[in-house]
Amino acid sequence: MTYTSAMNENNTKSPTISSINTHSSLEGSIFDKTVDALTHQIALSFRSRQVKDAIKPFIEQIDKAEVKKQVAPLQNEIESLKLRLASTSLHLNATIQDKCDELEQYSRKNCIRISGIKEEINENVEGKIVRVLTTIDNSLGPKSIENCHRLGRKEDNKHRQIIVRLKSYKTKVHIITNRKMAHSAIKGVYINEDLTRYRAYVASITRWSYRQGFIAACWTRDGKIFIRENSTVSGKNGPTRKLTSPVINRQVKN
Repeated sequence: MTYTSAMNENNTKSPTISSINTHSSLEGSIFDKTVDALTHQIALSFRSRQVKDAIKPFIEQIDKAEVKKQVAPLQNEIESLKLRLASTSLHLNATIQDKCDELEQYSRKNCIRISGIKEEINENVEGKIVRVLTTIDNSLGPKSIENCHRLGRKEDNKHRQIIVRLKSYKTKVHIITNRKMAHSAIKGVYINEDLTRYRAYVASITRWSYRQGFIAACWTRDGKIFIRENSTVSGKNGPTRKLTSPVINRQVKN
């Protein structure tokens, strides 16, 4: 056998580079197809109800944790805003009530209330008022009065207060300043300013505090309520204060 024929025989038995590359390409193609097939099967498995039910609790747990993480700061902010809104509303309501009370009191600036006058059938209310006012000043008469009448529903064995609207604020101040003269002249008769319901309540608390000895004196002037505190120094009056706080019990007793 010649050398040439031997080489040809060997070449027919050994793979060429081209055949090797073809074989590798075939293996790669088979691998890719296998991976694609597995991926497809996995995707189908995830779409199945059984797999969904299996992983659902884990997904929900993750979602809830994330939601709580995101919502917590918002809830804190909402609670803070609620507190601010409530505080603002309380302050605004108190301010509105104070303003309304102030306006109502201003509308009563020419009015006084007289208690202790015996009530009778077919009585002349104006005549009884004039009798009281002349104990203060003889010049006070029917011309000083704009209107007057009893207050509230009639009750047995009870003499209702009389409200008097005077024609001038100056006359009202003159009467209030000298009202003790009427009390001295006619036993059981008292003259007071016509106060709003809230201020009348505050005034009643101050009178109770005075009777209990918590304060030295109390009075009203132009719808405002004043108290004189008990003195800590013998022979001297205690300080005078105008009451403005709604916490009236604590303000008076302290």
